[in-house]
Amino acid sequence: MYKSLLLSINFKKIQDLIDPLADNLKIRECPEKGVFVEGLTWLEVGNTVECMKILLTSEENRKYGSTKSNTHSSRSHTVLMIKVEKRFNYSEEELKCKFIII
Repeated sequence: MYKSLLLSINFKKIQDLIDPLADNLKIRECPEKGVFVEGLTWLEVGNTVECMKILLTSEENRKYGSTKSNTHSSRSHTVLMIKVEKRFNYSEEELKCKFIII
């Protein structure tokens, strides 16, 4: 199973780029999950085409503004996280990993 999320960090505010109404999200920490952003939307993806659709949609939701040196500038950082989980049929074992791209 593959899941992905996209978020934007702009002036210490975190926005979910999949759900643009979810902004000013908070960073939390708990023993079970570790450090996470509360309220982010995880979408399950089955292939690279679906992942690219999420990337294109999130780019449309990203906020831009102009500066003196650049008329189409984003003052934010975008984070893409992909979570991969594999459960084995023959045992209770599972493999989990996360890829984070900033």
